[in-house]
Amino acid sequence: TLASLEKTSRTYHPDYVEMDVQETKDGQFVVMHDFNLKQLTGVNKAPQDLTLEELEKLTVTENGVKEPVVSFDAYLKKAKELNQKLLIEIKNSKKDSKDLIERFVQKYEKTILANQHILQSLTYQTVSDLKEANPEFYVGYILPFNIVGPPITPADFLTMEYSTINRNFINSAHQDGKKVYVWTVNDSDGISRMMFYGVDGIVTDQMGILNETVQKGDEEVTYSDKLLN
Repeated sequence: TLASLEKTSRTYHPDYVEMDVQETKDGQFVVMHDFNLKQLTGVNKAPQDLTLEELEKLTVTENGVKEPVVSFDAYLKKAKELNQKLLIEIKNSKKDSKDLIERFVQKYEKTILANQHILQSLTYQTVSDLKEANPEFYVGYILPFNIVGPPITPADFLTMEYSTINRNFINSAHQDGKKVYVWTVNDSDGISRMMFYGVDGIVTDQMGILNETVQKGDEEVTYSDKLLN
């Protein structure tokens, strides 16, 4: 929501705010994580089942707070006001239109590049299509786990679920010229371990803990820290 974007940006000053974009029934784009709206809005439908106008009339309820569902256009406008960069995840669905990426690029290409927003997706084809549409896009490929090391991909960075990651994966990715971001690391021990491994970015729900841990991590690493990690 716009309120959560503003609160996060003004309070914690993250390098990027990670958020999710899905297509609507009328080919517009809405900021929404879930593939079904029921848990957050009470409406048992997918974002692709409703027009943007219908979606904007819905209210999201979470953590005791109520806010309206927001369009990607409004979210981009607020991010610009805040001078806040975004890590935009394009979430794909079987209900997506065939020309989704083409229209997304046509509409948002200039804004994304001008404001230095970056992109990512769980869908390999989306990553490939974005890089083909404009090689200047900085695009990440999201991986749910590590099995055999970094994949061959046109992506500029890899976003890995952190529980299966290790130093070898990160070193291999760096040798391939790709940065590594990890998600979702919410405790200081996990954050410290990821920093020790040499990750390039950490996605978290706990910005306060992250900021505190990063500040401590700027101090010299002790021998006991090395043993621990």
